Formats: sequence, C-alpha cells, structure tokens
Amino acid sequence: NTMKLKVADAAVDSMKQQMLELCRSDTLSRARQQHDRDLAIIKEQHEAAFLALQQKLDSTSQAMNDQVSVFLLILTVMYSSTSCAKRIVLKSDGTL
Repeated sequence: NTMKLKVADAAVDSMKQQMLELCRSDTLSRARQQHDRDLAIIKEQHEAAFLALQQKLDSTSQAMNDQVSVFLLILTVMYSSTSCAKRIVLKSDGTL
C-alpha cells in the first residue's frame, strides 16, 4: 500500500513537472509569436524608410545632374561667346 502511494506521488510529481514545462513552452511559444510579429513590423518599417530614402536620393541625384547639364550649357555658351568676341576683336585689329 505504501509502495502504491509512493508510485502515485511520483506520478503526480511527474505530471506537475510536465504541466510546468507545458506552461513554459506555451509562454515561450507566445513570446516567439509576438517577437516574430514585432520583427515583421520593424522590417516593414525599415523597408518603407529605405525606399523613401532611395527615392529621395534618386530625385536629388537627378536634380544635381540636371543642374550640372545646365551649368555645362551655360559654360559652353559663355566660351563660345568669348571665343567669338576675341575673333571679332582680333579681326577688327587686323591681327587675324
């Protein structure tokens, strides 16, 4: 009879331990799920921010390229005007 009681107590202790492990496992599972959701949100926010910055960079780069093109055109016109003016001056001096 005492032996049966010890076996029953051991079985109860084992079941209690298993229940604790299941509770811990469930808690860990819920924590992992929450972590995965949080990580997905953070990744989505990061990707959106990255895309916005990439678009801003592309836009700024295009604007800079446009400004450089205009500047080069102005320089070309100024150089042509200066060369033409020098030729006119030289021609009028008769040194050409």
